[in-house]
Amino acid sequence: LIRITGLDAVMKWVLDYGTALVLMPVTLFLVALLGGALLLTRVRPFQSLRVIGREGVAFWTFLLNVSAPRNRVQRLIYHLGLDKLPQFLNVLMGQMSIVGPRPVRVDQRSEYERWIPNLLTVKPGVTGLWVVRGMPASLEDETQLNLFYTRNYSIWLELDILARSLIRLLGGRSVPKGGKEAMA
Repeated sequence: LIRITGLDAVMKWVLDYGTALVLMPVTLFLVALLGGALLLTRVRPFQSLRVIGREGVAFWTFLLNVSAPRNRVQRLIYHLGLDKLPQFLNVLMGQMSIVGPRPVRVDQRSEYERWIPNLLTVKPGVTGLWVVRGMPASLEDETQLNLFYTRNYSIWLELDILARSLIRLLGGRSVPKGGKEAMA
């Protein structure tokens, strides 16, 4: 069961590919710049993750390496959410969406098992409610945000999350909207 169909699917595809294509020159420049900065701090610049995509298809995605941030460069990249920039290539390859549920790593599948049937009805996202609402306190909270997105998709929700992600990127902070009822 694919949850986003018809005109919604067309608008989402246009938004995904249009945004990724427009941002690709800036994205490539920033990834090269930040990767170089990580190398200068003696940190391997990229980390790869095997994640589960729509309909359970696994694929590789790359992030700028901010695991266990040990220096200012890593902390800045993480704080601004720039570690996910390499995932725009996954968007162009059709494996991810700009906005969607948080990608589930293959090695964490069992932790998400009861939610997997719903989470895999849409592509995982570079950003999503879990980003704009701040880091959830638990896996249950994170998953509830992801399920809200998959069950209540609209182009307006998509644009709202995208705008809040941009504000977070420019301001370096999460942009909460209020209580759980404000997610709509």
